[in-house]
Amino acid sequence: MEKVSLYPGQVFVTQDSIEIHSTLGSCVEVVLHDPLRRITGVSIFVQAQPDGVLSTRSPRYGCYALAQVLERMCTLGAEPQRVLARVLGGGAVNNGKLGLTSAGKKNVDFALSWLRQLRIPIVSSELGGSRARSVIVDSGKFLVRQTFVHDSTEPEAACGNLASVRNKVRIIIVENSPSVRAM
Repeated sequence: MEKVSLYPGQVFVTQDSIEIHSTLGSCVEVVLHDPLRRITGVSIFVQAQPDGVLSTRSPRYGCYALAQVLERMCTLGAEPQRVLARVLGGGAVNNGKLGLTSAGKKNVDFALSWLRQLRIPIVSSELGGSRARSVIVDSGKFLVRQTFVHDSTEPEAACGNLASVRNKVRIIIVENSPSVRAM
């Protein structure tokens, strides 16, 4: 079976049987599926809506991502009245450490409201919590498996022997969201 990795701010639609891998923190992953046409769409959004007026229609925002997925599914022949949903993520992974308001809760509230407004039934949901999760979606069977990422505050426990990789790995993170930069 083909495997695809999906990252925050991305959407993916397929009629093929594919394994879709992702990792979620406060992001929310919405998996939509038309069982008759066997069309599956997945979106992972970072924020429910843009902070300012000058934003693009990026799929990093739930208000655009979910509409894009449903539109692409309909283009392939899905019928909105047949679509089912699975919803995951929305963890409060930084709340205790940084004293932040929960972006995860806002994302969850938005996803559930959007699905309710479109009358899309939620088959299952795994939402909230304080740990990140790894998710695997089997698009052909509309199945979701998740495992929680270790939540130890010690980096050695969470990452194994950190000293052995400290000099080998360099990471740069570029963030263009004003609200995330402010945090």
